[in-house]
Amino acid sequence: MNPSRRTYGIVINMDYEHHKYAICKALWDEISNHMKSEHFSFDKRMFVLTTELGKDAVCNKARKVLEELEGYKESYEKRVFNYVKDFYAIDMTEYVDLTLPQCCTGIEVEEEIGEEIKLN
Repeated sequence: MNPSRRTYGIVINMDYEHHKYAICKALWDEISNHMKSEHFSFDKRMFVLTTELGKDAVCNKARKVLEELEGYKESYEKRVFNYVKDFYAIDMTEYVDLTLPQCCTGIEVEEEIGEEIKLN
């Protein structure tokens, strides 16, 4: 892997609690399509981009998607950002997936014959 490339995650959660489901869903579909057209992929509930761009450039790229959707806001009752509950960036080098076992405990594998093997 190129050491100057980093991976960033962009989390966008719609505010379904305070807005109509149909509007939030339609807006989410537009956001998703536009993020993908900007080369973000969708993985683990976030948009992910591996790039040589810096953090600020990636954040600006994500903000630009939502700001451009403001041009379509006549389709919505309010500003696009009013429908967004969370919108933040994560440097994936700091990301910890807590669904995985702790690295110091190892992984236990059970073979078909029922014998346990501990990997460190």
